[in-house]
Amino acid sequence: MSSKNFIAGVKSTQIRYIAGFVYGASKRWNFLARTTPGVSELLNRLEYHIKDVFIPVLIGKLHVSEQLRKIFALPARMGGLSIANICQTAELEYGNSILATEDLTNAIYDQESLY
Repeated sequence: MSSKNFIAGVKSTQIRYIAGFVYGASKRWNFLARTTPGVSELLNRLEYHIKDVFIPVLIGKLHVSEQLRKIFALPARMGGLSIANICQTAELEYGNSILATEDLTNAIYDQESLY
């Protein structure tokens, strides 16, 4: 493989990461986590594929250590890739969603107007 093709492959992988993961799939998983109680255990297989398949392809390594995985979960402004471990954040996301919509939910149940 020539260096020109390798660079094109790397750029292509990075574009797929940005388009597919950051703006697509991760948003769907976050929605699932926010709306489905107890889903974190069901997302273990997804985390396995992110850690052992997706990230190695993205960075060109065969193995990603737990420490490196934690770094990649950090936001970009802190040196990470914003690839959150959805298994660790699912219950928190669901709890936050319940708290954020509690007043609105109660108003709907009670047929009250909030305005």
